[in-house]
Amino acid sequence: MLEGVLQVIESGADPEQGQRLKALARAVLTRTPTDFFRGRTDGEVFELVSSTFELLESTAPDGIGVRVAQRPGYGHTGAAAVAIRDRPFVVDTLHGLLSSQGFEIRNELHPIVVAQRDEAGPDARSR
Repeated sequence: MLEGVLQVIESGADPEQGQRLKALARAVLTRTPTDFFRGRTDGEVFELVSSTFELLESTAPDGIGVRVAQRPGYGHTGAAAVAIRDRPFVVDTLHGLLSSQGFEIRNELHPIVVAQRDEAGPDARSR
């Protein structure tokens, strides 16, 4: 799956942003359980990486970024993403909040991505 996503990035992104997208794809996707990819196309996984990149890019270094989206064509299925400085119990707190609101959590991805920032935006690596 990673190679397919890297090819999608290569074919469409400008070179500078493409390198940053590839770094994020490697950081996130190499640590993602393989069953997460079942039924997803390279394009869908690219959209996940791309929207995560946009979330990181739009979140201030000490800020909190949140993105919630439905997965088109899959009924009431969606995703919540949070960009936040590493803090104790963040995942447990978010899991509890979503569960208390009646959401079923089918997949939980919790990569810790270290984003180095410069004038061009975030550059990611996995930790």
